[in-house]
Amino acid sequence: MFNLEQAISEWRRQMLAAGLKTPVPLEELESHLRQDVEQQMQLGINAQRAFEIAVARIGQADALKTEFAKSGGFLDFLGVSKSARINRVLGVLWLAGCSLSFNTICHQYPMVSRAMPVLVMSMSAIFIYATGVVGSVFLFRGAKWGRSIVRTLALLMAIACFAQLLSFGMTAKWRAWCGVVAAFSLVTIWLLHAPEDKKPSTAAQ
Repeated sequence: MFNLEQAISEWRRQMLAAGLKTPVPLEELESHLRQDVEQQMQLGINAQRAFEIAVARIGQADALKTEFAKSGGFLDFLGVSKSARINRVLGVLWLAGCSLSFNTICHQYPMVSRAMPVLVMSMSAIFIYATGVVGSVFLFRGAKWGRSIVRTLALLMAIACFAQLLSFGMTAKWRAWCGVVAAFSLVTIWLLHAPEDKKPSTAAQ
C-alpha cells in the first residue's frame, strides 16, 4: 500500500544523495511538493498518482542541481537554511567585533605591566575576545558549541554595557555606543535561541 510520507522521505533522500546544494532550500522544494500533492488529491486524484505528478513537475535531482548551480550566489554561500544564514551572518559580525577588540586591547595594554590589576584585566579581556574569535569561527561553520560561546559572550557584553549605562560621568557618545552593543548582544542571544527551521516530522534526517 502506498505511503505518502515514506515516498516523500525517499524523495528527500534521493535529492540529498544526488548532492543537491541549492540557493533554494530543500525544505522549500518539499513544501511545494506537498502543496501540489494536496491540491491534486482535492481534485480526486489518488495519493500515489498525485505524488508522481508532483515529482515530475519539480524535476529530477540532477536537473535541479544543474539549474540551481547556474544561479548560485551569495545566498548559496551563506547556507541552504534560515538557521545556517543567521549563524553565518552573526559569526562574521562577532568575528569582526572580537578581532577588532582583541587587536585594540593588545596594543593598549602591554603584556608586562607593573600595575597588576591592569595586567589581570587586560589578560582577562584578551582571553574573552580571543575565545569570541574562536567561537565566531565555529558559529560560522555551524558548530553547536560555537553558538554557546557566542551566546555567553553576548550575555557578558550586554551586562557590561548595561552597567556602563547606569554609571555616572559617561559621555553621550559612549552611552549611545553601549546602547547599540547591548541591543546587538540581546538580538544575538534571541536569534541563537530561536528554533531551527521547521521540518515535517516525517522528513528524512
